[in-house]
Amino acid sequence: MAEAPGLPSHSFGSGLLEGGVLDCGDWSMLLTADLGWQRVMGTTWTEGRLETLALRPYDGPQSFDAAAAWYGCPLIAP
Repeated sequence: MAEAPGLPSHSFGSGLLEGGVLDCGDWSMLLTADLGWQRVMGTTWTEGRLETLALRPYDGPQSFDAAAAWYGCPLIAP
């Protein structure tokens, strides 16, 4: 188990969970927003630790679908 602070899946007061997990067969990536909801972040487990990258600007829930489309992997929503 691991923890990566500052990567929310929902905005305070919103009932909508956003992001999810990219299922790319032999690897996966957790998609969340950054703390300020400015960027879509991708987090993977690599060599025993979490690695997080900024993937694209966040411009609404569809931003996660766009990130998944870029990788060509299905997004499993929360």
